[in-house]
Amino acid sequence: MIERLDMSSNVPLYQQLFMGLQSSISSGEFAPGARIPTELELSEKYGVSRITVRKAITELVRAGFLIKHQGKGTFVVEKSRPEKNIRMNNFSSMCRAEGKAPGAQFLSMEIAMPNEKERAFFGEAGLKSVFHLRRLRTADSVPVALENVSVPTAYSFLLEADLTRSLFEIMMENDRIPDHSQREISICSANDEEHRLLNVPLHSPLLLVDEKLFGEGGRPIYLAHNIICSESFHLMVV
Repeated sequence: MIERLDMSSNVPLYQQLFMGLQSSISSGEFAPGARIPTELELSEKYGVSRITVRKAITELVRAGFLIKHQGKGTFVVEKSRPEKNIRMNNFSSMCRAEGKAPGAQFLSMEIAMPNEKERAFFGEAGLKSVFHLRRLRTADSVPVALENVSVPTAYSFLLEADLTRSLFEIMMENDRIPDHSQREISICSANDEEHRLLNVPLHSPLLLVDEKLFGEGGRPIYLAHNIICSESFHLMVV
């Protein structure tokens, strides 16, 4: 666990605690199934209020890292083995698992010069351009996520695709079969655009999920940068 929180930092204390606990979980310091310290123990260790601790833990529960058992405590989620069929873990299937209808509103798609991160991911030194696709994802018509996806312009089939559909399905129909993904999850504060599109208070906490999607053999499919309203949507992490 982190030794202390930085009381002079501009990063809110609950966000620092969120990231510290997330790091301890990801590193294996808190193993799957392990009970984490209580709110009181964390409050005393870091010199913060139990409200601050509770807020950090609530966000970790919403992000899928922790689970609460009434009367027993809070435990690290026992992660199952990743499914080979990643359709079981995309936005649309997660919505349906919660009994909600998935949807998407197309915002924009632009051609841009690839940045260093995109060149490194797609592994194409001669990559000339990429599509930047932006969509607002909905659950039962309620906006829950702002999706930003980068793909090579070689994916020209996207120009004629119905981009209000599942991107996973569109990829599979065009021989880009998803196999596995890597996700990095953190917390951010809602800016003006996110406040407007997701209908959340300005500067309210949101989940920031950076995802790399791969096909079989590690073939890169897309990069995604997603802002998720955890109040309205539960992200499953496997």
